[in-house]
Amino acid sequence: MGKRKLMQCFALLSAVLIFTGCSGGGSSVSTTGGSSAGVSGIAATGDPIANATVTLVDSTGTKATGTTGTDGSFNVPGTAGLTPPFMLKIAIPAGSTYYSVSADANKVSTVNITPLTDMIVRTWYNVQGSSADTAFGNPALNPPPTPTEVKVIATVVGNLMQSALQAAGVDTASFNPISTPFKADGTGVDSVIHNTTVAINSTTGEITVAVNTTGGTQNSTITPSGGSVNTSTTVTTTGGDTSSAITSDTVVPTNSSQSGALDLINSRITDFINTINQKGTNLSVTDIAPYFDPNFMDNGMNAAQREAEMVQNLRGLTLSFTGLQLLAMDASVTSAEVAFNVSMTRNGITATNQVHAYFKLISGSWFLSGNGNIANAYVTLWGWDRTLSGGSCSGASCYSNTIRFEVDDPESTPQVTSVTVSGPGLTGAVNVPVICDSTGILSGTNCGSSYGNGTRRAFQIPDQAYPWWPAIGSQYTFTLTTASGSRTITATVNSAHGFDSLMSPILADYPAVSVPGNPTFASVLGGTTIKGSVYVPIWGAGTSDGPHYNYEGPNGQANGVSNQVTFGTWDAGFPIPGQMNNFTIVIPAATVISGPSTCSTGSGTCYNITYQGQTAEVQAEGWIGADACDFSKQSGGESCTNSGIQIQ
Repeated sequence: MGKRKLMQCFALLSAVLIFTGCSGGGSSVSTTGGSSAGVSGIAATGDPIANATVTLVDSTGTKATGTTGTDGSFNVPGTAGLTPPFMLKIAIPAGSTYYSVSADANKVSTVNITPLTDMIVRTWYNVQGSSADTAFGNPALNPPPTPTEVKVIATVVGNLMQSALQAAGVDTASFNPISTPFKADGTGVDSVIHNTTVAINSTTGEITVAVNTTGGTQNSTITPSGGSVNTSTTVTTTGGDTSSAITSDTVVPTNSSQSGALDLINSRITDFINTINQKGTNLSVTDIAPYFDPNFMDNGMNAAQREAEMVQNLRGLTLSFTGLQLLAMDASVTSAEVAFNVSMTRNGITATNQVHAYFKLISGSWFLSGNGNIANAYVTLWGWDRTLSGGSCSGASCYSNTIRFEVDDPESTPQVTSVTVSGPGLTGAVNVPVICDSTGILSGTNCGSSYGNGTRRAFQIPDQAYPWWPAIGSQYTFTLTTASGSRTITATVNSAHGFDSLMSPILADYPAVSVPGNPTFASVLGGTTIKGSVYVPIWGAGTSDGPHYNYEGPNGQANGVSNQVTFGTWDAGFPIPGQMNNFTIVIPAATVISGPSTCSTGSGTCYNITYQGQTAEVQAEGWIGADACDFSKQSGGESCTNSGIQIQ
């Protein structure tokens, strides 16, 4: 039976933009003209907004104006004497008004005006309990967001549009809705805007967004709620199937204390990233230890363990950062949780993952503190496509769902002795048995080199088929027993893919792997390069655990060799959702120690091989697969779909 492998997200940090604060009060005198240098950009709604007046107001209320050309381009001169951040407004003959705001603290800058920038500005002021119209009339009393605060809302909008932007060929790793230059020519960013419909509820402040893509329609809502904004997204494929929602919450700073704290966290992350990039291959634990809280604890890993892990994973990498989100901040503004995308480059190959980081204020400085959990507890929903080459299943029988409840205690001296879980669909507190400990793999369990070896203890209810999916927002409570008492960890289900509410398979939710030429196990064992393609689900942009190959342990049991996954690369650099994407996997040759012969389990044909530093028995078969997983908010709930091809 084929198996999927889930790429471990790097628990890293990346570079961020340093906020330069601006404030001030002053006249409301309107000015036009001035030097040719100023604020420029494109005004477009999918078509250029031509021959229209762009009005800019600075943070003191002083105004300047410019006029758009036939291509929507504009320049507002004379901003060198004004005080950023700036707000911009344009009105079109149909009666609609669109806003934008500075993405940086520069007096000469690029500021586009589109429905995307309008969403950013209106969402910001809706959370503040004000409106863009009011703020534009009196910015001194209703200050525009700082560049750091803009980044928070721009990330919300950027995440919603990511799939459509990538499908249009836009590099979302560097895209900023406000400051990234584009042309209103029906391609790239402009084509996405053209296919986007935005509706604003003036009473509630809720914004609904519909985006048409090649794979279907994405419908999202942006809802302000107190000091945060909630987003919820569903996707309907061209075949009419609707995937379950993806939800997330982003905290929006509403006072100077929160804004200042976020700025200091940004600066701290910047210093951390600079250290990693500057040290390069000489990176050591002593270089990054000053950034950690001495009492750091994150999913069972203390400061020394996390530092050693980071150095091993990051040494020699070049990191960059996009997409800041503030997920939580306590009332006393002494702890915070943030998320962002980190791009990691080595030898010209770049991979991007979303990561979460927790910070704590200690003696006036912010330190990495971890989530405080003594172990990692999570619930994973898996939709499995078991359509294997030469397989016998057909139609709906090829698809099945499983739910995994798991706790991983990675301490060198494990603390957790027993685990129970309770929540929707479970009757009372259900025991989660231990499957690995210091003695290694326990009898009858499916546990590989990721556990055991004296460094981990894992508890798991192995993948089981259930006749239901938990509802979005379902919470599961894990109770962990330790020598010092009980601790609880909560996991929340944020999305579900692969099946509808009646548990009928949604085929478009699964990655579909295609490999021409039908490679054989013998060719893979000798080392080969495999080229193929994968259909990426419409919701899967940036979340796919891309094409990979792994050997199979006897009777499907994982072992050291089968856990050594060889990942491929996307030919385009990243997957485009809603279409087939080409990939390349370079599989090194394995060293055959013995075989072929009957497996030690008594059935099947096996080899003893050494592969990527591990030696173990494997069946005469392998697995080329791809996973699509949603990590919209890693609060312990994941939803994934899996598909692949058996190599025999």
